[in-house]
Amino acid sequence: MKIEIVDGSDALRLAGHFDMNASQEFRNASRKALAAVRGKELLLLMDEVDYIDSSALGMLLVLHKDASERGIAVVLANCQPFIQRALTTAYFDRMFTLRNV
Repeated sequence: MKIEIVDGSDALRLAGHFDMNASQEFRNASRKALAAVRGKELLLLMDEVDYIDSSALGMLLVLHKDASERGIAVVLANCQPFIQRALTTAYFDRMFTLRNV
């Protein structure tokens, strides 16, 4: 998985398989991104994510908790239709905003 903080914005760009193998990299990047957020939202740009598993859902829950404690909303942006179905099936649309940007 490739994870990058988008310069000049409150966004993380994710690409590839979002699974257990990405846990440490995602944790480090999301903490760094949260610390740098200037607004009220952190965008996760997910248009290049081609796979997501239950461990990734767990990582998103931890991010949601950490962001909420700082008053920051996490937006899952530009999800592929099959990723969005997985997220809504797990009721993540109740905790996160799912948006196309």
